[in-house]
Amino acid sequence: PTADQVEIIDDDDLPLLKEELRPRQGLPPLLQKLSERRLTHAIDYLGVSYGLSSDLLKFWKKNQFLPIYLRQTASDLTGEYSCIMLKTIHAADQSPWLFSYYQDFRRRIISLFGYQFRMFTPGMVLNLIQQGVFPEIKEPFTASLIEQSFTDYDLRRLESYTRNLVDYHLILDLIPTLARLFYLNRLPIQLTVIQMALIAGIGLQYKTIEQLEKELNLPQSQLLALFNKLIKKIIDLINSTQETEIGKTFVNSLDAVNMQPLDKSLRQELNELGATIRNQQSEEIDRIMHDRQLSKYAVNGSEEMWKEELKSINDPGIISIPRTLNKRKDVEIESHFDVTKKKPKKKKNKF
Repeated sequence: PTADQVEIIDDDDLPLLKEELRPRQGLPPLLQKLSERRLTHAIDYLGVSYGLSSDLLKFWKKNQFLPIYLRQTASDLTGEYSCIMLKTIHAADQSPWLFSYYQDFRRRIISLFGYQFRMFTPGMVLNLIQQGVFPEIKEPFTASLIEQSFTDYDLRRLESYTRNLVDYHLILDLIPTLARLFYLNRLPIQLTVIQMALIAGIGLQYKTIEQLEKELNLPQSQLLALFNKLIKKIIDLINSTQETEIGKTFVNSLDAVNMQPLDKSLRQELNELGATIRNQQSEEIDRIMHDRQLSKYAVNGSEEMWKEELKSINDPGIISIPRTLNKRKDVEIESHFDVTKKKPKKKKNKF
């Protein structure tokens, strides 16, 4: 615009210069209660998004908010991970969709604790994968699940550790599987808070006992003792489950068999078997006594000869009775083999 088109305004005519700053009255509130608002549509849930920290996570969980999303990369400005949490307005049994979202979030984050979230403290880990808004339904722990997750050698290693026969390093490869089963409600056992922090730190975040010793502020010996008790509970559960499964199989096999009473009692069968054995023994004794080949072992001499010899004993302990020996007959053995005479070798004339 040109100078002729610009309107010059005097400073005295500006209202901002004459405005007096004082608290205004009658302004609408910035926040209102939902009960005081006239809503034209229904509200199903409330949501909040913030940079994840231990204190904020505890605060929102106390107000029955559940996490459904956690960013895997930290913010460049704050260094925090963005977290989204939701809360249903209606009762928990009327909002199963939120629990489904949370179950999917928990299943995924359990596998991610060993990566970017490895630096989280045990308390934050437990707050992320545990909730008290919806009732948790523990799935049955069956023998088929044991066979799918562990081999017989794995179970022997766990049992050897509970008996203090091997070091805990020998079973470290099995802890991630146990931790995943526990936090997915597949292991129906009761653990203390320290034991839950142990299995989460070792099995999900792959931390060492030395790292957990600093984070939990407990001596290493106490942590290992609690860890051993934890594995004992799991082994007892596995053994009882397998025994129950075998018992069911045994009962079912008995039901399938057509049980009929015996024709004879046990005493009758034993008496008949004893009589049969006695008859066989008697027949064997008779056969031996009438065997002609035993005559060669008969003692020679008549009764008068023995009496006479006993009277005229000079050297006690030595008795001599003459006996007659049957001469062995020579048996001609005819050879059935043809003996071939060797032909003499012809000598070759040397030229």
